Amino acid sequence: MRSPKSQKKDALKEKTRFDLEQEIYTVWNTKEDLELFMRAKFDRKEPMTEDEEANTLIGIINLFDLRMLQLMDTMEFLIKKGALQ
Repeated sequence: MRSPKSQKKDALKEKTRFDLEQEIYTVWNTKEDLELFMRAKFDRKEPMTEDEEANTLIGIINLFDLRMLQLMDTMEFLIKKGALQ
């Protein structure tokens, strides 16, 4: 079985500037995640509990971090590869 580090390198080998553009747009999903949270918090007949609110926000924060890490990995790879000018 390959190590996570080698899997990451393999995944980056295929990345292009178009992948970077797509990953930038994917970060905007965080806005949609927050909008969904707001609808769930304020528009549901049965209100969210404090635990549900906290868990949802923690999840959104973690997804945002993962999206940004992926975006930065791709950008750094493309800069080193010379694909971005």
